[in-house]
Amino acid sequence: MITADILGYGLPGGIEGVKVLMIDREGPAHKAGIAASIVNEFGQEELGDIITAIGGHQISSADQFNYIEEKTLVGDTVNLSVFRNGNTINVPVVIG
Repeated sequence: MITADILGYGLPGGIEGVKVLMIDREGPAHKAGIAASIVNEFGQEELGDIITAIGGHQISSADQFNYIEEKTLVGDTVNLSVFRNGNTINVPVVIG
């Protein structure tokens, strides 16, 4: 399970997506390497992954994660487009 929030600041080129706030450590997103934002020991946020698309469909709200629940089955692989450290990468996630 991923807990996410709309991200509307600081992304280049008009990129939109949702900021990953929390990940179930036993879930498929964690196993695929998706990283959540954290607050470091100085109280500053260290931005984790920004999910910009699910299965090729652009997303701009956390509600759009329903796509995964509605359109996939256990064992299916869903490709997440993720903005990480200034680059967009594709992360395959096997639904568990």
